[in-house]
Amino acid sequence: MEQTCDEQHPIGIRDRAVLLLGRGALNRRIELADLPLGNVTVETDGVALWVAASKTDQEAKGEETFIPAWDDPLLDPV
Repeated sequence: MEQTCDEQHPIGIRDRAVLLLGRGALNRRIELADLPLGNVTVETDGVALWVAASKTDQEAKGEETFIPAWDDPLLDPV
C-alpha cells in the first residue's frame, strides 16, 4: 500500500508517513489522527512516538513507542 503513495506530492508523502507509522507502532487510526506533530521525534535510528492516551491506556498515563529504521527504503519510517 505504501508503494501507491506519490512521493512527488505532499499528500502522498503524508499518506506514506502515516501508513508506515501506523504499521510500525501498531496504532489505531484514531490514535494516529489525534497524534500532535510535537509528539513525533525523528531520530537517526528510528522514530519515537508519544501517545498520551489510548483505548488500552484508560488511566491516560501515556506511552512512548519507538519504531526502528529499516534497511528496506519502502518500509523505513525515517
